[in-house]
Amino acid sequence: MPLVGRYARPTLPLVGRSGWLATHVARQPEGNRNSALFWATHRAVEAHVVDYEPLIATAVQAGMPEAEARRTVASARAAPTGQRFTTRPAPSARVDPAPFVDR
Repeated sequence: MPLVGRYARPTLPLVGRSGWLATHVARQPEGNRNSALFWATHRAVEAHVVDYEPLIATAVQAGMPEAEARRTVASARAAPTGQRFTTRPAPSARVDPAPFVDR
């Protein structure tokens, strides 16, 4: 299998009936399909896929309403790629401005 990309991952079909991203979405139980579709779409965006219809069709076939699947794909496409999620600092780590205020 030829290697491509910066991380030398093997090339695999990303979407379509035999695609691993579509398969990932299809295997998800109810309650996890939205997250799986968002994740799969995000991976497809990172791989420069231009046709997201197979992912949408797979999600609909798995039981998601089409409108929700389309919104999820649009949201994932608009999200920044290549960034890790960050959390807010704990409340105790925030600086209290009160000691610096002149009264």
